[in-house]
Amino acid sequence: MNYEFDFDSALAHRPMFLDGAWMTLQMPFRATLAGFVIGVLCAVARSGGPPWLRRVAGAYAEAIRNTPLLMPSHSGKRPERRKMTGAIQNQRGAWGAAPCDY
Repeated sequence: MNYEFDFDSALAHRPMFLDGAWMTLQMPFRATLAGFVIGVLCAVARSGGPPWLRRVAGAYAEAIRNTPLLMPSHSGKRPERRKMTGAIQNQRGAWGAAPCDY
């Protein structure tokens, strides 16, 4: 196996790779900062705001909290469910519910 790697074409696009890496680092930082600010504002609104603002902040918190669970259950693409079905069929509990049923 005498193969020689040729990185010339990749190195020619080095500035694009560096820009992509920088954007990859910026996105989670900005999302974390935005989530922190929104979370603090909602916490302040729920603990000491007027009743209408408490309801709005509570509804927002409930919607955001349940989004990760609702997205896979309502989308038509659930590959993890299809992969796990065969493995879980033999692990059903006394009531016939699999551990990942939701």
